[in-house]
Amino acid sequence: MKSYVSDKHIRMVGKSWEIREQLRKLSAAHDGGRAELAALLPKLIGAPAKATGHAAPPRTRPQKTPDRRVIPFPSS
Repeated sequence: MKSYVSDKHIRMVGKSWEIREQLRKLSAAHDGGRAELAALLPKLIGAPAKATGHAAPPRTRPQKTPDRRVIPFPSS
């Protein structure tokens, strides 16, 4: 597993179980294993925690366009 730490983020590359294990170890090292990831990240990267007051905008579904080359199946 590889971990890349910069001033704004942490990137972990590896198998999912390796990343979960590493996150458990980081959480256990800070606050006895009860730390949440959102509270833990500012301590690890040295940045102040930011409170976001809004969620990401909802995704829009792609619209179907009629294709004249497609012949519809007959309904039975």
